[in-house]
Order: sequence, then C-alpha cells, then structure tokens
Amino acid sequence: MPDGTIVYGTTNIYSLSRFYLGSETKEIFPPHSSIETSYADISFEWGDVYSASTFAGVYYSPELVILYSHESNGVVENLEKKVAWYYIGDRAVYPLVNTGEKDITFPFESIDKALREISKDDPNKQNYKIKGALFRILLMDSYLAAYYSSQKTFLDEFSVRVSQPDFSNVHNGLGIVGTYAVKKLQIKIDHSYISTFGYKF
Repeated sequence: MPDGTIVYGTTNIYSLSRFYLGSETKEIFPPHSSIETSYADISFEWGDVYSASTFAGVYYSPELVILYSHESNGVVENLEKKVAWYYIGDRAVYPLVNTGEKDITFPFESIDKALREISKDDPNKQNYKIKGALFRILLMDSYLAAYYSSQKTFLDEFSVRVSQPDFSNVHNGLGIVGTYAVKKLQIKIDHSYISTFGYKF
C-alpha cells in the first residue's frame, strides 16, 4: 500500500490428479416392481486415490443437477434443475458444505420429484428435453468454504439480504484469498423413464 502496509493472504493448492470421484450407478432409472426403491437411489463417493490425509482440511460442496433445455417461441434455453438431498415435508434440503463426509446418496424420490418440477404446471411437456444428469463437487479451502456457506445462506430465494457477515483471511485488509476446483461426473437418464413425463430426450 502507499503507506508501506503489506496486504496478503494465503491458501493451499491441491493436486486434482490424485482426486477420485466415482459412482457405481452410471444411469438413472425408475425402480421396478420386483426391486426395492433403494436400488434406484444414486450414490457418489470421492477422496484421494492414495491417501486420505492428502485432502485433509478440504471442504466439499456436492450437488446433483438435471441438465435440460426448454423451447419457447423458437428459442431454446439450456437450464439446470438441482436435485434435493432429501425433503422435510415439502421443504427441499440440499447438501451442506462439509469436510468430514466422503460420500452422498440421493434417493430416487428426490430425483423423480426434480424431474416433475422441471415443467411444473406447464402442459406442453414436449417443449422440454432432458439431456442427462451431472454430479459435481466443489473443493474449497476453509476460508473460501466459510464465505461460500454464508452466501448460500444469505442469498437463497427465501431470504431478504439486509446485512451479511464479513469473512476475511487477508492480513491488513478485507477479502478472501482461497482455492477451489470442480470435479464432474456425467450420469445418463433412462430414455423410457424420461418418456413417462412427456419430455423429449
């Protein structure tokens, strides 16, 4: 700074080449009458390929989204629909930023409900095209995780922003110096299942 003050922040960088992201399920399909519903749930796991300690202190924000497009008046818009982790009554609950968990399961009921909510009360189901699903996980350091969590809390569609807490790891200043990376995994959705909603695929 002009007065000689040094402003700085620190963070860690992690090697994504060592980071594992996987799922035994490669395609979402409805449960059959002869199979329990849990068989249609979809689970993901992640971590270091070689050592759990390498990613100690890393925070994760996982999410599953359905990729789709909507056509209106000849204009096609590519959109995403986030899948809830679970529901409390009619209230959707989404995964929180955490550091301890290394896996997550999305129940079939949440996936099914997300697909239904894409068109809501729109009778023109053929205007919607389902392209598949995408699981992604955001890796962050602790400072960025604190800031990210505060934004998710204060900037959701049910809140009115009056003031927000300040998170800073910048010495002699205000701001965030952090590291993040994103890993993604594509998941198919069974075409016959998509057809039951009247959507294209």
